[in-house]
Amino acid sequence: TLSDDTLTVSGTGAMWDYYDDGNHRAPWYPYRDSIKAVVIGDRVTAIGTYAFADFTALTSVTNRNPEPQDIAGKNVFANVTIENVALYVPVKSIALYKAASVWKDFLIDEPAVGVYETDPVGADGKGKFELLLLVPADVLFEGSFTLTLPDGFSLNTSETKLSDELSASLALITLQTDGTWLFTVNKKASVRSSAANEYRKLVDIAYTIDGSVETGDYAAQIKDLSFTFDDGTTIEEPEVPVKITVAAKLGISSIDASSGRVYFHKQVLYVDTPVAERINVYSITGTLLYQLEKPAGEVALIINRSGGILIVRGSSGWTRKVKN
Repeated sequence: TLSDDTLTVSGTGAMWDYYDDGNHRAPWYPYRDSIKAVVIGDRVTAIGTYAFADFTALTSVTNRNPEPQDIAGKNVFANVTIENVALYVPVKSIALYKAASVWKDFLIDEPAVGVYETDPVGADGKGKFELLLLVPADVLFEGSFTLTLPDGFSLNTSETKLSDELSASLALITLQTDGTWLFTVNKKASVRSSAANEYRKLVDIAYTIDGSVETGDYAAQIKDLSFTFDDGTTIEEPEVPVKITVAAKLGISSIDASSGRVYFHKQVLYVDTPVAERINVYSITGTLLYQLEKPAGEVALIINRSGGILIVRGSSGWTRKVKN
């Protein structure tokens, strides 16, 4: 999609290949002189030849895929001076992009603070992300930040902890005030010696959801982050956005839209799958409402409920969401 001066490439899998001729150019090629930013989604596994050729106004590329796509020899950025273009990638993937052909020639951004979602929320209602700092490994530090989670989310204090690497030298204190959590990190011992700056996981932040939270992407906020190092340097970030993915409702596994036919019509639920199996029907909050053993083929189940969403799960491994 093209919005103002930003081209966003999303979806799953490989892009089409394009060519340097008038009949087979990328569909956005006519806007090449006005596109200043390109955003590549995290599920884009391959970038087409000549995809961003002649983007003479390009100033930044954001690639959200943790694995750099192989673009060597594909002329993806033909006639673009990539040495002057900023590249933004996931913090934990910076080293990979620095070593990847073509990508390594961009101006790769190395932010002082990074967030990496390690565990999207699943059917158990739990999720987790890491907070990382670009710090010298041989210098002690201390500081604090606040965290605000979306409605329906709660901090899982039993699983929120400092990284194993830093727990021997730092102490973490968490305090809740008016819906916001204050994280304070204090020094308590020396750390291992290393001269180079590196990204180090500071803390795992774990959380849970309640039954009101739907699947989708949510935004949390880290604010007022401030850390001071013994060598006199500091890291100050007034705000760090955090994206949280809820992949499944509490108590309900991820939805697979590819198996069989499941639909609702006039208070009758129809399930048509090729195998005999047990069918469970849940409310959107995960409460079991109906259960039946079906033969192979289609069955009909009268549902005495009107309005809302139902989750239908088959014992062969599929799950569907239907509106009644």
